[in-house]
Amino acid sequence: MRIILLVLVFSLSLATMILAGPLSNIEQLGKIMYQDLDFSFNRTQSGEALFTTHCSKCHAVSAYPDGGPPLFTSYAYENIGLPANPLLSGNPVDYGLGGFLEADFNSDLPLIGDAMYAAHYGKFKIPTLRNIALTPPYGHNGYFPELREMIRFLNSRDVSPEWPAPEVWTNLNTIDVGDMGLTDAQIDDIVQFLHTLSDRRLNRP
Repeated sequence: MRIILLVLVFSLSLATMILAGPLSNIEQLGKIMYQDLDFSFNRTQSGEALFTTHCSKCHAVSAYPDGGPPLFTSYAYENIGLPANPLLSGNPVDYGLGGFLEADFNSDLPLIGDAMYAAHYGKFKIPTLRNIALTPPYGHNGYFPELREMIRFLNSRDVSPEWPAPEVWTNLNTIDVGDMGLTDAQIDDIVQFLHTLSDRRLNRP
């Protein structure tokens, strides 16, 4: 019986996509793989287009090296200027990759000098976006409880006075984030698209 139900759900999902018109490979991947029936085609397609234009440099949409589905990460390290989390008061500043390389427990690494450590201060690995809507809070220190707020921050970090100063100022990425020019409606569409990357099976009891 369970197999029959799964086949019916898959068929309904596929039929819905056919009736609504062609979708991109990315969105088809999200729908067919993860059986998400609760979404708006128009808003999701808009969100995908905006994501590809504004976000895919860091969150790459290409297939995994072994041919598997994309994980939406370039595997690079960046400092996006996340503020210090006041809920973690008493914790020292997290210098990210630079702080890790500089730490005493890495004393066996070849000496690369303070300048090389400093070149990586504040940088953290760009995460996968698979199941991102299911894994709050957001940012390396959990500063943002909601996904939409995280995107708002990336969009307007450098132009809105509402955001506190970065936890680490050095090596700040001012090219890809900070002043992206997205409207509130466009941010909503990107959030909608990111929800299609969630595995609905994880919501089951």
